[in-house]
Amino acid sequence: MGRGKFLSKLFRKALHSNPKGATLIEVLAAVVVLSMILASIPPVLMLLMDAEFKHNESRIAESLARCQIEYIKSSDYIQANDTNPSPEYPTVPVPDESYEIEVTAIPVNIHPEWSDEEQRYIMLHEPFETAGRDNGIQEVTVTIYHVGNVVLSTKNYKVSR
Repeated sequence: MGRGKFLSKLFRKALHSNPKGATLIEVLAAVVVLSMILASIPPVLMLLMDAEFKHNESRIAESLARCQIEYIKSSDYIQANDTNPSPEYPTVPVPDESYEIEVTAIPVNIHPEWSDEEQRYIMLHEPFETAGRDNGIQEVTVTIYHVGNVVLSTKNYKVSR
């Protein structure tokens, strides 16, 4: 008798010979299947918790950024000048210490002979005297940090009215 037939016959006999209770093979098979099912649950739960955390983090960051931009829009225009080349607008309160808000305002000088890239480079890298004066438009960047990592960064404009 071949080895495959022998094992098949042995398993069939073991599975069908004892009507009163489960055999050792049946119990071992059930334990193996159950342990495989239970082993797959924690990684799925970890992925779900991580996704929920990231969703909440981005939702809070978006809400903070919107509040900050609206706060800046409603506040008085802070004119940039030689002594204050980058105006500092106050920030809104954060939900806890793990969140931080960084606001930068850069005056936008409109020079027809300069391209947008040239104007941006000059405003960021040249001394304020070289770049020119505040013409009543500022590019405001709001960056939201959570536990030291950037979650969201958005730009808007503040206009002197």
